[in-house]
Amino acid sequence: NAAWQFLSSGWVSLVATDSHDMNGRSPRMTAACRQIAARFGESIARLVCVENPMMVLRSQGMQPAGSMLLGKRIHDGIFNIS
Repeated sequence: NAAWQFLSSGWVSLVATDSHDMNGRSPRMTAACRQIAARFGESIARLVCVENPMMVLRSQGMQPAGSMLLGKRIHDGIFNIS
C-alpha cells in the first residue's frame, strides 16, 4: 500500500495518528511502530514514531528518515534493512 511505499522511498519523516478518542477510532501506534520495526528495523521505527514527533513538539528540526535509508539495498520493492 501507499504508506509502505512512502516509507520505502524515504518520504516519511514521522508517523502519527489522527485518533480523536479511545472508543470510536483508537490510536494504534504501538502496532504501527512494531510493523515498521519488523520491515525497516528498530532505528527507523524509533526515528519516525518517537524521535521526530518529539522534535515537532519541541519546535526543532527533524532527521529525515530517508537519510538513514540511503545506501540500503532494495529487495522486492522495499528496503532490506535487516
